[in-house]
Amino acid sequence: AETSNVLYRIANLYIDKQVYDEALIYAKQAYLLHQESGSNEGEGDYLYQLAIALTSLGDHSQARDYFLRSKKYYEKSGEVEWAVANLLQLASIEFESGNHANGKIFFNDAFELFGSTEGDLSNDRIHHLFGTLFSLEPSLETYVDNQVNDIVQAVRVWTSKHKASRMLRATSE
Repeated sequence: AETSNVLYRIANLYIDKQVYDEALIYAKQAYLLHQESGSNEGEGDYLYQLAIALTSLGDHSQARDYFLRSKKYYEKSGEVEWAVANLLQLASIEFESGNHANGKIFFNDAFELFGSTEGDLSNDRIHHLFGTLFSLEPSLETYVDNQVNDIVQAVRVWTSKHKASRMLRATSE
């Protein structure tokens, strides 16, 4: 486990320096050693790291698989913000590939999951990913505004119906 952690950190250094081919070599070695250890603790981190390196090298197909597996790990372990980060990365891949319909699906899933936990944008990673997506697909800002407006409108409709219902009950009593 110690060796896989060292290799993981080396891969992160290469990712930070944007030397993705070297990062991928170390990330693969770290992940293999991690798997051999039999521990699934931190599995999402290794998968996410592989996906980042693969995305940067243009292997979107394999990166998607790793992002999806990482997302599942984080959801199971209750690390929702990292599950959101994976969904936003998936959306980014789809938008960059010109697959806007799938990009919006992943974005919407991330937006809903993020909102369901009452998360806030003070998380730097989430903030950065939302910002990246808004720059890739400017229509998303309008989309988010519309989603929020739809939710506000639905609450207003429910509230007015609920008030009317209470008023009817009060007058009939």
